[in-house]
Amino acid sequence: MSEKTRARILREGARLIRENGFSATGLSAILTAANVPKGSFYYYFHSKEDFGLELVKYLGNQISEAFNGYLCCEYEEPSIVRLKQFFDFFKGEFTSEELPLGCPIGNLAQELAAVSGEFREKLKPVFQTMYDSVTCCLKKAQKSGEVSLPFPPEKTARFVVNSWQGALIALKVSNNSEPLEVFEKCIFGDLLKTGRE
Repeated sequence: MSEKTRARILREGARLIRENGFSATGLSAILTAANVPKGSFYYYFHSKEDFGLELVKYLGNQISEAFNGYLCCEYEEPSIVRLKQFFDFFKGEFTSEELPLGCPIGNLAQELAAVSGEFREKLKPVFQTMYDSVTCCLKKAQKSGEVSLPFPPEKTARFVVNSWQGALIALKVSNNSEPLEVFEKCIFGDLLKTGRE
């Protein structure tokens, strides 16, 4: 068995679950999309729940690469500009879809965190990664004098990430970019406004 096969199962499963939800996505659909027999699935995953837990880890690694790689590295532009560019990129990604599907990890959190302690524990470090990365960026902005934060960086970061996730839920309901535009205006036009006295 190849790790490429495992990665393909996770990739195709993630796509289907983002489109249809975890509970509504049957194993047969995942097998068909990944073009693997049932035996291959069970070679890597003990059950669909085990697959779901591994999927959280898989998505968490992608999120860690994106958030840490862009917000915690060395860069030349001001940190608030960097943070806005980051959210602008994903705003473009999510609003370009014919039917907005929202954040993959946010969708799993909505569906499974309240009903499964195992999923909740797996999801916590993924959200913590998002909080930590935004905190890192805000601390740089604060240190450089770009912005005077109204709250400590850690608390501000949690508010920013949670507001983003909420805006992505509203995006799915409204089917237009207005929730993300409101997020941008409130976060970068007010909360993180540069030159605050």
